[in-house]
Amino acid sequence: MPKICHILTTLYESSGSTRRTLIEVDHLMKKGWTVHMIIGKDASGPLISECVKKGIKVFQISCLCKYIHPLLEIRAFSRIVNILREQKYDIVHTHLAKGGILGRLAAVRAGVRIIIHTVHGPSFPKSKTWAARSLFVFLEKIAGKFTHAMIFVGKEIGDIYMKAKISVPHQSHTIYTGRNFKDYENALNMTEDEKRVIRSRHGINQNDIVIGCVGRIVPSKGHIFAIRAMHTLIQTYPETKLIIIGKANLPDEQHYEIKLRNMVRELRLDNNILFIDYQKEIAQYYAIMDIFVLPSHYEGLPNVIPEAVFMGIPIVAFDCGGIKEVFEICPGAGHRVPAGNMHEYCSTLETILKKIHSRKNNDKPFPQFPEIISKVWSIDQMLHKTDALYKRLLRISSFPIPANISDEIKVNQ
Repeated sequence: MPKICHILTTLYESSGSTRRTLIEVDHLMKKGWTVHMIIGKDASGPLISECVKKGIKVFQISCLCKYIHPLLEIRAFSRIVNILREQKYDIVHTHLAKGGILGRLAAVRAGVRIIIHTVHGPSFPKSKTWAARSLFVFLEKIAGKFTHAMIFVGKEIGDIYMKAKISVPHQSHTIYTGRNFKDYENALNMTEDEKRVIRSRHGINQNDIVIGCVGRIVPSKGHIFAIRAMHTLIQTYPETKLIIIGKANLPDEQHYEIKLRNMVRELRLDNNILFIDYQKEIAQYYAIMDIFVLPSHYEGLPNVIPEAVFMGIPIVAFDCGGIKEVFEICPGAGHRVPAGNMHEYCSTLETILKKIHSRKNNDKPFPQFPEIISKVWSIDQMLHKTDALYKRLLRISSFPIPANISDEIKVNQ
């Protein structure tokens, strides 16, 4: 059976990239593959223990961290190379920006025959400085030369990478992130009493209008825009509540959460904005939302949007990557707003709030697309397409590694 190593910078249950990777890893283990993981220092201890119990060998590298530290990168690169040489994998499959660049270059240096990278989100978004974007594009192009397949979580992000000449069509594969929608099916059938229990747990009154924002507590998710919008909205709709559901894992992210909480206090929105920790059973929280917002600066294709569409919740999202794609698959499922445009963002929310106020029944103002969503974003389809890609690459893995690779990697160490 083949031997594969997945490389990730971080490993947290609240991260969509982690959840997707673990689904793939579990699947391969059940098929009898030998599966190892290389992860950075920023990882959940219980999650690592869970992986080890399943028989997955986990290498945790203390010098591999999420944010850039030049000296640490050299040490992490060297450590990854040593592991890959020692273990002799058939496939190395990398994830995320730093894990993807360091992991792929290390795989080439170690002589790994098949190298795959999944792009969960852009490593060079417009929100970064020109210097940072240029650096990542440069590094992605080098790593891309030696990547046999690039998996994109959405078509739009794949187009961005091809336009930047990081990947080419024959190398690029769109494979949506699969989800188990059973909990969401159950949530659609929740009674008003069941919803009232969830609301009461967080001090939300029955007549309050609930706006939901789900995602990791990191600056790229744009929570500040949602908070600013609330300051405007409650002037007309004081019974509106914003629930921010997510977790800040790293110290920098925890500082950002403190900044958000301070902002809420300064704007005197304590009674209108609630911070709720990451919820494993998130479907029941979608069931109590009247509106869903996603004010992210950038995304690959956010998992939360198909989830909200499945539940038939009106969506207002910044046009930040993958949003248009979902709305084209499910026409009329939500509203796209130019990223950062607060006027249009607030105006769109006010229009939906007005409709909610004028409703004479409890019918959702937006259509539901459970069948389409559960088909396009199915776990079975994700695993089937990934399996087919692995099988094809294993079949043609006799291709030679380019002769100039050693020299190029040495130059960039």
